[in-house]
Amino acid sequence: MTVAELLDSLFNIGKMETGPLGQLLSGIGLILTASCAGATLFWIGRQQRRKLWIDDFRALYAEFWSNKDVSMVRRWIISNKEYEDLRRILILRNVDPKNNNLSPDDNAKLDKVDKFCSIALD
Repeated sequence: MTVAELLDSLFNIGKMETGPLGQLLSGIGLILTASCAGATLFWIGRQQRRKLWIDDFRALYAEFWSNKDVSMVRRWIISNKEYEDLRRILILRNVDPKNNNLSPDDNAKLDKVDKFCSIALD
């Protein structure tokens, strides 16, 4: 038996029908192709979700640092002296939650704190 005849019998070279080895290789090729396509789609989807998250974070971050009311509340929170005044207002407001007996200035500060919390939790 010659090499050509041996290859013909193993791989059915020159014939339209496929033997068991050809079917096996075809199946393996199909599985590898499908796996690569699935992995590529998963990777692309993950990158797009990550990009959306980063874009949302950047927009929120820019809003957080550019808003004057929010920067004022941040200053009140990090400064011990200014925080004592804010703490006094928060305690007075929680003494009687049903009735608001705070001054207009104190209510304005509470409104700014509320805006800060809203943006921080967004």
